[in-house]
Amino acid sequence: MGEIGEIGELQTGNTPTKKDRSLYNGEIPFIKPADITNQGINYATEDTLSCKGIEKGRIANKGDILITCIGNLGRNFHVNRKVAFNQQINSISPILGNHVLLHYFLETNFFVKTMYKNASATTLSILNKTKLSNLILPLPPLNEQKRIAAKIEELFTVIDSTAS
Repeated sequence: MGEIGEIGELQTGNTPTKKDRSLYNGEIPFIKPADITNQGINYATEDTLSCKGIEKGRIANKGDILITCIGNLGRNFHVNRKVAFNQQINSISPILGNHVLLHYFLETNFFVKTMYKNASATTLSILNKTKLSNLILPLPPLNEQKRIAAKIEELFTVIDSTAS
């Protein structure tokens, strides 16, 4: 059992100014909430950041988890490459957890309902980084996490092969 902030390092994304076009049209995908589903991340985004833009943006690296924290809370997935992301998304860089298993725990009804329960009560649900970092996740020891994640992946492969 641990708070998200103890399991990994969190950061909130940002959007470099659109007025400076030299920050855009580069190689790094700029992820927005619509690009994240619980099944994956759309890396073929309309916006990309340049090397200069990366200096102004927030970066997530391979294995980090992006999670939506404004509007449709809780959609999340782990990235498989370096990306930048906007302010409606937080990243979690796992320290004490397996990123695959963390993704599965974060997408549970229990966790998503907890996010909404702790969100600001406005027209648009917002869960800031501080509130997200204080949410509790039940996590087994790291070796057990790896075993569970491998079994889940194995079972999804079986399901996918029988569905085809």
